[in-house]
Amino acid sequence: MCVTGPELTPSDVPHSYAQQALHLRAATSDDHGEVIRLLDESVMWLVSRGRSNQWGSEPWTGNETRMSRIYGMLQDNDGIVAERAGRIVGVAVVGQSNPPYVPDVVVPQRYIHLLIAAPSERGNGVGSVLLERIRADTRAAGIRLLRVDSFGGGDRRLVNYYVGQGFTPTETFHRGNWVGQLYEQYLD
Repeated sequence: MCVTGPELTPSDVPHSYAQQALHLRAATSDDHGEVIRLLDESVMWLVSRGRSNQWGSEPWTGNETRMSRIYGMLQDNDGIVAERAGRIVGVAVVGQSNPPYVPDVVVPQRYIHLLIAAPSERGNGVGSVLLERIRADTRAAGIRLLRVDSFGGGDRRLVNYYVGQGFTPTETFHRGNWVGQLYEQYLD
């Protein structure tokens, strides 16, 4: 499990008061239902803002293909859960290999397969805390390359988010009508 890096203190991550109450722990396949809940909440949040082109307009609950994909992600990769007051408010899933639709690299990497925060936590730095934990764990494993992809279309808010987190956009790709953006970050 990837939650093995050095402990983070509040001074390690730019944060608001709300972040001080975050607890990080290793994700397990038992968290599957809560991760699906976060995805469903995020779909509703995106749809309410006219951004259904990112994840569609249908919930993940009841979609066996999507639900199985998340279960598999949690079983086959390292996951980190962010909790506040005992409730999961964010999740990151990281592995050694990239998805099949992304070009391989010849150097060791860690690939972020999922990074999500509850819509109610947007702007509270949950994603930043999860990313900092991923960076710390990646460095501790002696790996320098961290990659991720995201929705790259629409208003490009996710592109701006990842650039703001220190990632460099490397290439845009298409999966049907869905526009994706691949990023990389080399760690010191």
